[in-house]
Formats: sequence, structure tokens, C-alpha cells
Amino acid sequence: MRRRIWLLAILTGLSGLLGASLGSPIQLPSAPPAPSAAAIAPADVLDRAVVPFDPIGWATVAWHDVPDPFLDGDPQPLRTDGLTAGAGVVAGWGRVAAPGRNQFNDMGAVFVSTDGRRWRATALDDGVPAGDTSEPNTVAIGPLGMLAFGGVCCGIEERAVWRSADGLHWKRVPPGPGFNQRTTFMQRVVGLKTGWVAVGAQGGQAAIWTSSDGSDWQPVDPAVAGLGKGSVSDVALTPDGLVAVGTIDDAAGTHDGAIWVSKDGVEWNRIAGADLALIGPDDTELWRVVSFARGLFVVGNFGSHVDRVKCERALGAVASLDAAPPPDTAFSCGWGQEHHWLSPDGSAWVRLPPPDPLPGEPPDPRPRPIEYRLVIAGGPGLVNLTEDSVPPDSDSGIWVSADGVGWQGVDPRFPGPAGTVPSGLAVFGRQIVAVGEKAGFAQGVEVTLGIVP
Repeated sequence: MRRRIWLLAILTGLSGLLGASLGSPIQLPSAPPAPSAAAIAPADVLDRAVVPFDPIGWATVAWHDVPDPFLDGDPQPLRTDGLTAGAGVVAGWGRVAAPGRNQFNDMGAVFVSTDGRRWRATALDDGVPAGDTSEPNTVAIGPLGMLAFGGVCCGIEERAVWRSADGLHWKRVPPGPGFNQRTTFMQRVVGLKTGWVAVGAQGGQAAIWTSSDGSDWQPVDPAVAGLGKGSVSDVALTPDGLVAVGTIDDAAGTHDGAIWVSKDGVEWNRIAGADLALIGPDDTELWRVVSFARGLFVVGNFGSHVDRVKCERALGAVASLDAAPPPDTAFSCGWGQEHHWLSPDGSAWVRLPPPDPLPGEPPDPRPRPIEYRLVIAGGPGLVNLTEDSVPPDSDSGIWVSADGVGWQGVDPRFPGPAGTVPSGLAVFGRQIVAVGEKAGFAQGVEVTLGIVP
């Protein structure tokens, strides 16, 4: 079943609208031209790794529909699955219509914009055999261009990478010796001035790669970097280099939270020590790391080792405690509870209480799960779109935090329908662009502009 999916980006530009009154509708100016190759070629703007905080509080936002956001003549967008931003470019990935191309009549695609109002859609069909489809799972932006990572399905099942110099023209790149098309899974990628750094897993082992061209990927020595059984889930730029987070199984078979640091993206070291906020007899998984003005904010899962093993075995006697799952075998189950960790510099960590109830709200006897996987740097420090998934009050909203501990809601609530599941978030200044599926299957993508005065 395909659900309505929304994603957000907070963008620069349109500065003349910032002082408009929330009490009256904002008249959007005439639409700018659609992005061209020259307009969206990423520049070398990665000198500042941490987004500066906004000293002006975020309390309200005005939402406005954007008419006809996609250029006529481009493939018809069907849905959006994620979003990233950098170098003055916003890039999303998802699906576009491709009549007769495969059994689903759709194809993986990349969507790009320089202002959040006018978008270009490009199908990722280069190097995809007839009858198959591409399935992008992330896009990375850097000074050397853009990379899209994912796979090809379904007659051929293999991992794939596409490269673009401008976001509009994409070519599938041949895999180098460090990229196994069957067992390599790149979870996150960041662009550096000299190339790219990717993190993920290969054959059940945590892995980090570097590349100068997006094709020839060199794996980091696992013994030197302290990589082992597990996965590296995320990586972020910091003022001192890079930090990566993930999960490594210890000798007893428990999941330990793992932190790696690097000055240049090539040489990595796992932070050692007996910090029980990350390691111990219970199980810890780290999913997301955000570098913001006051340090590092990490989202992950923490719970009983016994509960995790019971959960995994209940799915068919396949537990990561016993053995790595067979190649191409996916399994998941619910155990533990979402937790957050804070660090001023990556060397010492504090685990925060679980985020329940919603930040800033009084205690509620009902369970109210919140999605913090979209939290990013921006605004007063951190910005997030949370989800309250308890019917009949299911709703989403923008929340901000200066320190990662106290959170304040921004009014009004996100204008999507009840039960909406967000899929991406990026911050640039004080403007918000929301992109999601129109009502009904394969009806297209709609865009909403939000302005924080």
C-alpha cells in the first residue's frame, strides 16, 4: 500500500517574503525559470560544516500552496521518498511515470530545485535493462556534483550508483573493485572537496569507503578503523572533520553503539572507552547523527538484549546473536525504545531519557511514538518534523530545540492530512518547502511553501 508521504526543506531565497504578515495570505511573486544545468551546478561551499543557529525564535509558520511546481516536458512525478540539500541545491528522490518501461510503468528518479518552488524531474534509467527499474535510496550533493545510490530491480537484482555534474543528466557509473554489486549497501554519503565518503555495510560487516570520482570506491581498513560485525548507519561533517555512527556486535553478541571519527575521511578511528551510555550488557543501535551548533545529536534505539534476541528468533529463528543473516535476507522486529544521545565533541556521551511524551507537552498516559530520524541542524539549533501516531489525533508538526533537550512546537501544525508520514528534512534559513503525494495513487506530487517570519 502506498501512503501519502511528505518531506520538508527549509530554504534560502525569497527574502522579501520574510516580513509578510501571518494574518493575510502571502502573494507569491512570479515564478522563476525552472533550474538549468548551469544554475544548479554545486559550488564549493563546504567550508562551514555546522549550520549556524538562528538567534530569532521560531514560533509560527505560514503555509502556502505552490502551483505547478514541475517543469512541463519532464517525466511526471509520482511520489517522493527522501530529500537532501547542500551547495544551494535541494535534491529529492522517488518515482516518475515511465509508460511501458516495466511492469509498474514507473522509474526511479531525482528531483532538483534551487528555491523549492520550481523543480526538475529526471528518470534514473541509464544502465537499467529493459523491463527493469531503478530504486534510488539516497542522493548526495558535493562540490564535485551529485551521486544517487540504490539498486536495479527486478530481472536483475544488484546495487547501483549514478553520477551527475548538474543534477539533470545522470549516468550509471561502472562499479570499481571496492564495490560489490551484490553485498555492498551504502547507507549514507557525504561530499568533500576532494571526493566522497560513504558508510554502510558489506557482507554483514560495518564498512566505510572513500572515492574521488564516485566510481572507484576504496574500503577503509576494518582492523585499523575498528569496524566489525554490524553496520555504519550515518556520517556527518563537523568543524574538526567527520563523525560516523552505527552498531557493532561485541564478543557477547550484544549490539553496542559505535562512534567513529576522522580528520580527512580516509583515516578513521573508533572512539574507545567504557562509556555505558553506548556499550554494556543491553543493546544499543545508533541510527542518525546531526552536527549542530552545540555539539552532536544522535538518534538510536536502546533496550534489553534478551528482548532483541526473542524478537529476532520469533521471525524464524534467525537471530544476529547466532549468525549473520544469509545474503539478501532482510528481517526486522520491534524491541527497545528510541533514545537520544548528546555530546559536545564526540568524545563523551550522555544518553537522554526516551522522548515520550511529545517534547514540550504534559505527560500523557497513552503511548505517543515520535519520529526523530528527520532531525537536522538549523533554526535555533535543531529542527525536526515529529509524528504523533496515536489515532484519532495523528498529526505532524515542526519542533525546534536549542540544545537537543528542550523542544518547542511551531504553529500551526504541519498542513498535511492526519496520519501523514514524513520522509525527509533539510534546513536553509527560515523558509520551508513541503513536498508530498497528492491524494490517490500515482496522482503526482504537490508542493507547499512555509515561511517562518
